[in-house]
Amino acid sequence: MTAGAVHPGYGFLSEYAEFARKVLEAGIEFIGPTPENIELMGDKIRACKFVRRNGFPVAPSAIEEGDPATFISRARASGAPLLVKPSVGGGGKGMRIVRDLDALEHAIVQARSEAQRYFGDAAKP
Repeated sequence: MTAGAVHPGYGFLSEYAEFARKVLEAGIEFIGPTPENIELMGDKIRACKFVRRNGFPVAPSAIEEGDPATFISRARASGAPLLVKPSVGGGGKGMRIVRDLDALEHAIVQARSEAQRYFGDAAKP
């Protein structure tokens, strides 16, 4: 007996675009978002740009991508508390709550280190 459909549940498999792609390539229905949508939502910077472009409200943020030289000052300008989050990954890995702006730079270093360790990418926070 073979499966006609796969529901990935929540967490790891539901966020793994390559898994969804392989399921579809095998001729099995994938109950969930398309691999392309999984990839889009897995990249926090691209996802944020996408929702903004489509008219949805987005919480104030500072993204390192556009101007890394001023990232820390732009993040500080947002005020505390802040959430430092690598643009890749999931499951809360690399996330740091910054309640005191004096701890911001350390939180960025920690977030990058965890992103490298878990996802092989010291992605931009």
